[in-house]
Amino acid sequence: KPMQNGYVESLNGRMRDELLNESLFFGLDHARSAIAEWREDNPYDNAKAERFMRTLKEEEADARAYRDIDDARNRIGEFIDAVYNTQRLHSAIDYQSPDEYEAGLIRSRREAPAAISETENCY
Repeated sequence: KPMQNGYVESLNGRMRDELLNESLFFGLDHARSAIAEWREDNPYDNAKAERFMRTLKEEEADARAYRDIDDARNRIGEFIDAVYNTQRLHSAIDYQSPDEYEAGLIRSRREAPAAISETENCY
């Protein structure tokens, strides 16, 4: 049953096409390193999505009884907006909430041009 898990089949095919068919490996350590780098750069890697789904189930869905699909959509959306993005800390972004992380990115983008112009006059 090769299409029992279409996502895995798609990921394996993409890995074969983007990495394995295009790379020459000089040993097992080199191959492991290349695969690890490819996985980090691959937006289709499922680990983050799986972790999000686990959090959603543990912190929202398992403790609730929804009236219907619209109620589920609304309450899950409220959980994401009110808890997941604003209160919950995420290890992948230095234990900040996504809202805090985004605010920091915006701040650093505003400050970067000023820092660049200050260093230009140093030479």
